[in-house]
Amino acid sequence: MIVFYKKLIIVSIEILKELKIKDNFPPEVWENKGLIMSPQEVCLRLNNDYNLMLDEAIEQLSKNNSKQKLVRQLGKKLRSISKNQYDTEERELFLDKVIDLGKILKIDLRFEANRWLCGYILAKLFTR
Repeated sequence: MIVFYKKLIIVSIEILKELKIKDNFPPEVWENKGLIMSPQEVCLRLNNDYNLMLDEAIEQLSKNNSKQKLVRQLGKKLRSISKNQYDTEERELFLDKVIDLGKILKIDLRFEANRWLCGYILAKLFTR
């Protein structure tokens, strides 16, 4: 069981490293959501901020931390990212990627996403 878990961590880290080198906010992502693409500098900022999340996930996986600690640390990293630099559509698209990251890691980041977007009290109400 431990060997399987370690292999899962290694595979997850490799997937995250692949995500880091690609453009995670290309025109087709915006089009698929029915959104008008933001300017290139905003897309670069979104990618940079997403890469911060990926870096944190890689670091936590490398330390073999529990899923609870992984969620806590990713939430902390997310809260360190200023949401004020993005408009509503950009925030939602960014959080879609964060939720996808949670799915890759087999953890639930909905509370942390809602907390970043709406604050702690509303996040508690949304994720009951």
